[in-house]
Amino acid sequence: MRKINWKNILLALMYLLLGAMFLVKPEGVEDKLCYILSGSMGTMGLLYLIGHFFQKVDESGRKEGYGFAIGALLIILAVFVTEKQQLLISLVPFLFGIMVLIRGLIIIQNIGFFRRMGLGLAIPLISGVLTTALGLTVMLYPFEKMSVLFTFIGIGLVVGGCAGIIEEILIVSASRRLAADQEQQAE
Repeated sequence: MRKINWKNILLALMYLLLGAMFLVKPEGVEDKLCYILSGSMGTMGLLYLIGHFFQKVDESGRKEGYGFAIGALLIILAVFVTEKQQLLISLVPFLFGIMVLIRGLIIIQNIGFFRRMGLGLAIPLISGVLTTALGLTVMLYPFEKMSVLFTFIGIGLVVGGCAGIIEEILIVSASRRLAADQEQQAE
């Protein structure tokens, strides 16, 4: 039986809060953008590092995934963003588009797991495709007004955050249901 992965919930909540901030006041975000992005990346990096150190070792003595490398890279990028703010402003659409795109691709990646767990695929598929498309749109088509860009980014982050929380809840509930079914079959 799978327990709630609090790292996933915290990341989704971070996406939600950041997206909500962009939607509430998109024109005020530009000034604080570097600090927001740096803080977000640093937090994500710390979560990946912490997750790596608490991850169990498999039979071969290795830890699955790249939590340490991703975490360290995100923390280094957070420092870079703080030091090179002017460069970052010109890269805003691309960087935030990447964040939204990654969230969408993670949702799409988990569709196979949803299918194996006997869950419906419509909601994760739609939210994954929409989140991915929004991330690509923000990356590929720059906006003349930054407030329009931040509104699009905010929508993508909110959708990605909501999808992440829903995804985690669905996975845990399906895992519990499968474990209960297996126990009944064993009796």
